[in-house]
Amino acid sequence: MIEKDMIIRVAWMYYCEDKTQNEISTILKISRQKVQRLLTKAKEEDLVQIRIVNPIYNLLSLEKRLKKAFSIQDVVVVPSAQEGEELRKSLSRAAANYLSPLLEKTSVLGLGNGATLSHLPNYIDSSITLRSDFKVVSLLGNLLKNFSSNPSSIGMRFSDRLGVPYYGLWVPYKLDTVDAVETVMKQEAVSEVLEMMKTVEISVVGIGATKNRNLNSGIVNEEEMKTLQSLGAVGDILGRWFNIDGEPVFEELNRRVIGADVKTPGKTIGVAGGIEKREAILGALRGKLIDVLVIDEKTAEVVLGI
Repeated sequence: MIEKDMIIRVAWMYYCEDKTQNEISTILKISRQKVQRLLTKAKEEDLVQIRIVNPIYNLLSLEKRLKKAFSIQDVVVVPSAQEGEELRKSLSRAAANYLSPLLEKTSVLGLGNGATLSHLPNYIDSSITLRSDFKVVSLLGNLLKNFSSNPSSIGMRFSDRLGVPYYGLWVPYKLDTVDAVETVMKQEAVSEVLEMMKTVEISVVGIGATKNRNLNSGIVNEEEMKTLQSLGAVGDILGRWFNIDGEPVFEELNRRVIGADVKTPGKTIGVAGGIEKREAILGALRGKLIDVLVIDEKTAEVVLGI
């Protein structure tokens, strides 16, 4: 089959039959990378003409503006047609679509926690080909009151979906004293996972906020939250709290958390949306705490306007 025939065939399957790039790759027995190159050529050679309508154009414009304003590697903006749980699902779906092709060349994936990330395993492409040494590691202590959104639940479901090893940090998320943390971290089963965190190539983390925070998860209590707010904290990543400029706040509390640092090695994908998280997202961007942001349209507009 000559190349132009292949370009047209790939473009038809992608744009008219709504097949994914992975599906096209399997059907035509070519690499996913080649599918991407052929789709690019289809546009360059005017074999495909795409008309941008206003809502989509606005999303692309927001992505470009956020990347420029905060010098961030990449941004994915989803429409703000949903709220609450549906918005969290939409953000997770977008994060999974972004993450899935990256996993093919990854050895160690780190996972955070949170209500939004709890949906991530549902949308990961289970047909991707992974390296034989691929593994998933929790980025913070797994013992939380709310099991559904904690890293062990997310990590195990992720592991089950892809059939890969999961390494959990089977200790409390937070201890009462810094001395207790230092003692626990010396335990071999804990120290081995902490060392593994240093080799993480891609991480997916949630961005928590101090505003309208649900205190039932056990991440912070009411007294700690009052202190955080008095110190100017706006949000947290992996239980490490920061202010509007991304600077650490309440260092003693941060040191009582068992897990990775606020900025993990490799590429960090931050997933967050909703107007109540605008300041937390802004702090994460200003502090260079994430490399990729997945956000909804309305919140992106507000963050750019602050």
